[in-house]
Amino acid sequence: MSTFSLVVPRDYGYVVLVGVGSIPVNMWLVSRVYRARKKFDIKVQHRPLRQGHWLVLVT
Repeated sequence: MSTFSLVVPRDYGYVVLVGVGSIPVNMWLVSRVYRARKKFDIKVQHRPLRQGHWLVLVT
């Protein structure tokens, strides 16, 4: 049986922090857009909604 050791740079925690931290920031931005759409009574078409969801998943 062989052993496997994973070595990452000391500052790699910042990469993880930015990746995980982008989730609540994205949720906050989406909530602001949702509130603005509700305030100004702007309906969302189905196609742009799906396309926006796809762009969030891909990037």
